[in-house]
Amino acid sequence: MNVTDLVVLVVSLWGQTASGEWQYIGNQYVQQQPMTLTQCSELIATKNWKKFEDNPYYKIELACYHAGEKNEG
Repeated sequence: MNVTDLVVLVVSLWGQTASGEWQYIGNQYVQQQPMTLTQCSELIATKNWKKFEDNPYYKIELACYHAGEKNEG
C-alpha cells in the first residue's frame, strides 16, 4: 500500500482466549470518510491517544484498512 492510497479508520474489539491469544470478537466501527494512509497513520499513532484499560482480557485496536476503489461496494 502506498502512503497516498485511500484508507478508512477501523476501530475493533478483541478478547483474549484462555490460551492467551487475541481473537477478534465481531464488533467494529468503520469511519466512512476515506483519508490517505499518511493521515490515518498519524491519527492512530499512540502519541495521540490516552488509554484507559481496566480489563486485561479485552482491547480496542485502531487500524487503517484499504478503502477500495470508488466502484467497489
